[in-house]
Amino acid sequence: MNRNLKYLLLTILIVFLFAGYQLIKQSGIKAYKYVNNRTMDYSISDGQYNGSFNLWDNLVLAKVEFGISNGNIDTFAIPYLIDSPFKNVKKSVQDSIYKDSTLQFDAVSGATRSSFFVKAAILEAISKKDSTINNK
Repeated sequence: MNRNLKYLLLTILIVFLFAGYQLIKQSGIKAYKYVNNRTMDYSISDGQYNGSFNLWDNLVLAKVEFGISNGNIDTFAIPYLIDSPFKNVKKSVQDSIYKDSTLQFDAVSGATRSSFFVKAAILEAISKKDSTINNK
């Protein structure tokens, strides 16, 4: 392989890595703003909820499903999450939610961005359910 081709391939690799980094960074900023710009009442009505947090319309970063019965969290699952490779974010968040019996939780240390993805998906599920109830 000639030297110019190697430099071209290296440059393309660097550009893709930089673009990927920017994508991840912007997704974290968007989730943080979404969560912090919402004032949500977490005392929600009974029912089944599902929501997701998308970077764009078609790039899903987190999906959540949960059920509320008699004001308590019956089920909570995170079927999909782009998360930190060395942290078990799903288990940590689920354990925290079941232990404290609330949908509010502290960010998982070392996986703050993924934690905000889950929080944003929870808020989206609540607001989606509220808009469905208000439109009936």
